[in-house]
Amino acid sequence: MSFGLAEDTASRQVSAAAELADWLAGGHGSRTLADCTSDDVLVYMAGWYTTMHRGRKAADGSLSPKGVEGRLSLLSGFFVRAGRHGRYNPATGSGNRCETVRVMDYKRGYARLAMEGGYVEHPAVPLLADKYRQLLHHLWACVRDA
Repeated sequence: MSFGLAEDTASRQVSAAAELADWLAGGHGSRTLADCTSDDVLVYMAGWYTTMHRGRKAADGSLSPKGVEGRLSLLSGFFVRAGRHGRYNPATGSGNRCETVRVMDYKRGYARLAMEGGYVEHPAVPLLADKYRQLLHHLWACVRDA
């Protein structure tokens, strides 16, 4: 374990960062992972990543909101491990490029547009009728006891 992370998580963070670095080096400015901005991350996500990577759940093959959130989480984790802690400050270039209001707005906006487009988030494990009744019984018991 590195930084308290499972090796798989650390590996996926490095892979996500490598893809961003390749995109930056491929003619999208002269920046690198060391000096890229939150705007670079947003352009990469909106203009390249979400168009080049396909999802499995949406009928049109677009990425799910959780897929976008997951990718940004991997990039954020990479920046933290690289010493970029806290909110990104564009004036100084310090902080985590994924920790900005604009990145949070992008995630929320992507999710909203996906839902408006018909995407429905499904739970990993369906809530069966018996479990639902048990849950209601438990919640009502909590209300009565309160």
